[in-house]
Amino acid sequence: MVSKTLLFFTFVNFVFYSYGERSNKFFRNDYNYIEAFQSFYKLHPIPQNWTDAKRVCALEGATLWHPENDNEANELIASWQKANPNIEWIFVGLSDLLVEGVFETVSGKPTSQVYSKWDPSQPDNYRGIQDCVRLKNIGVLDDVECHHKYPFTCKKTLSSLEWNYQCKIPNLDYVYNKLNNNC
Repeated sequence: MVSKTLLFFTFVNFVFYSYGERSNKFFRNDYNYIEAFQSFYKLHPIPQNWTDAKRVCALEGATLWHPENDNEANELIASWQKANPNIEWIFVGLSDLLVEGVFETVSGKPTSQVYSKWDPSQPDNYRGIQDCVRLKNIGVLDDVECHHKYPFTCKKTLSSLEWNYQCKIPNLDYVYNKLNNNC
């Protein structure tokens, strides 16, 4: 009986300490939480090429954002236009880098399952080298060369959030070192 009780409390504590910050809806101070989409977002106004934008998001524990639907696209465009009205285009997490002409998200979803309002006559793969996607502030997508530089947005879903209580960060890879009193 004691071992079952101990096992139960161990499980409850693991669940609480691994996912407890979900209830506080906190990821990072520089990300904004939008309840309607159960996600955190950060607009990076300093332009990067598509690969570097994807890497920056990954280093922050997030992914390069792509709109899931009209509502999310409209909300994020409005937010970005309010904060940075001079930004006309941003990179999004869509590309056809794996298979030419087959656009998919950074998480592998085909564009048929996500927001895919292309600008008229797009995608056109101009000169045969346009593999990455940008979003205009009016809500249309356009394929562009990946080496071009644009601002971008990173996204972290609430469901993917895991909290490291020892280090007080949203990254379980860090380990607390008692000798140094840090992670």
